Amino acid sequence: MFTLPHPSTIRKWLSSIECEPGFLEEVLLFLKQEVSKNSWLQDCSLVHDSMSLRKQLVWEPDKGRYAGNVDFGTGENSELATEALVLMIVSLTRQFKWFFLCQQN
Repeated sequence: MFTLPHPSTIRKWLSSIECEPGFLEEVLLFLKQEVSKNSWLQDCSLVHDSMSLRKQLVWEPDKGRYAGNVDFGTGENSELATEALVLMIVSLTRQFKWFFLCQQN
């Protein structure tokens, strides 16, 4: 057995990472530039999964807003999210992964 960090510690670690629903434009620009230089990035697979979420509205003090609504990266909906769609691009020949997620009802 091993001891996991307290949830507040994990929240603090994740607060420094830009992790919003939708596509990260920086990654798309990186892929566009790198695919022209590295042919190994052309051999990728798209993996998808979903996971259940507790329906709740949570105040994010550092962002000054509430989180928990349905969000596909284009703006919030008034419904509370019950599921997260997780998509990942994985290189078939090298160690490269890219995640993105959406919250849906």
